[in-house]
Amino acid sequence: MSETPSENGPVEPARHLLADNGVVPNSALPALVYKQAAPQRSDLDDWFRTTFAENRWVGARDDMLSDTDHYHSTAFAVFGVVSGSGEVALGGSGGVEIALNARDVVVLPAGVSCRRVSGDLRVISAFFEEPHPDTLTVEPVEHDAAAERINNVSPPDVDPIYGDNGPLDRIYG
Repeated sequence: MSETPSENGPVEPARHLLADNGVVPNSALPALVYKQAAPQRSDLDDWFRTTFAENRWVGARDDMLSDTDHYHSTAFAVFGVVSGSGEVALGGSGGVEIALNARDVVVLPAGVSCRRVSGDLRVISAFFEEPHPDTLTVEPVEHDAAAERINNVSPPDVDPIYGDNGPLDRIYG
């Protein structure tokens, strides 16, 4: 397994439970924000790709977060911040804004929207066992069909950073 950042064990993620707001379905499971979860290293993009893949989070791609709310109704998503700093909004209207920096990691349950609010975040994103999930913008007409798909997505059983030894399975299990 790839190098982990702390000798003291996994970083415990902050949990953000985001309710359905009538436009964004969100999820009954919380979004997870792991602050400074990745090791300090010059090849952080490669480390995220390798670590995500080792833990069955697939379809990794280099990304700049969109400034438009969007979500995936067919898969859980993860992104690791490679460089930059800024804020993201999770959950659409009535959601939360989170400050992020390099080495932070965010796990989004199927249905939870994400949007860059400020900054220049460069990320590596991937999806749990689904290399080509749908991407939906926040449109009320999509809500009900998306909510039905979201209810059929099983939560991941492997943490994207720490594998079988991470907090994700305990939180989502």
